[in-house]
Amino acid sequence: MNLRRVIRFSVSSLVSLLALTSAGVVLWVADEGFDWDLFPDWLENCASVLLGAVGLLTAFAVVSCLSASAALAALSIADRAGSEPEGAPSKWRRWTGRIVCAAVVFALATGIVLQRVDNWRAKRLEAARREEHRVCFEATRAALAKDAAAFAAKIDPALAQAAATGATAREQEVAELLGSFSASSKFGPSVRLVVRAEPPYAWRTIAANPKAREGGREPWLLKTPLVALPSSWERDTVAALFKGAELTVPHGRSGAAIDTRDPCAWAAVKAPDGGVAALLVLRTRVRLRHEMPTP
Repeated sequence: MNLRRVIRFSVSSLVSLLALTSAGVVLWVADEGFDWDLFPDWLENCASVLLGAVGLLTAFAVVSCLSASAALAALSIADRAGSEPEGAPSKWRRWTGRIVCAAVVFALATGIVLQRVDNWRAKRLEAARREEHRVCFEATRAALAKDAAAFAAKIDPALAQAAATGATAREQEVAELLGSFSASSKFGPSVRLVVRAEPPYAWRTIAANPKAREGGREPWLLKTPLVALPSSWERDTVAALFKGAELTVPHGRSGAAIDTRDPCAWAAVKAPDGGVAALLVLRTRVRLRHEMPTP
């Protein structure tokens, strides 16, 4: 085997591969660091596979070059070597040890750098996901607030009062109205009414029953009476809303009527005397950008 030809081929291949790898790494780091998003996802996946293959070829070229260089050096040393004291380490062994140490250090340094870059990239992706979730959460909540105000204005106060008193004559009308609100919103939220109840209950939540059918046994409305709201913040909030106040609830609160762990919005249904007859509450899950329906 012509070791010099192997070394020349390995070095030339190594320089070309290192140049290609360096350009790819610089472009990748710039794309991630500045959030340029230059290429589509499928092209980025192909580039990642290609970069990995180039890295393996680069490592193979390094090993080939080092091995051929070590073999050539050993042959040259063996040709020129004179007699050495017995027990003294040969030059071949010293060179082999240096080459192995250099290869190990190079491999460790490369692994550490790649691990740091991968961790940094994972943190960037996680931060981008959280930011996208936050932006979509706020956009969905704002849109639901507009829908809640528009839908509440369409509810007949007399109908809300009939629901509050538990009258069953207009249950079908109430159920169809609540169902139409959910179908009329592009987010398809769950819709419920919160009304005052007769003692011993304090409140009642009302939602349309999706299993109801005309002439069947299923009721049109699902009514949940509440002796009291389970959380103090919700008791104070609902009481203030029924007095006409406009309040916001921090993110992450969970209650029987209001739940802000998901986008949630509400609006007051006015009574004929100007008071609040009911509270219309809309709630849905977070829709990310690729899940958002077209306007």
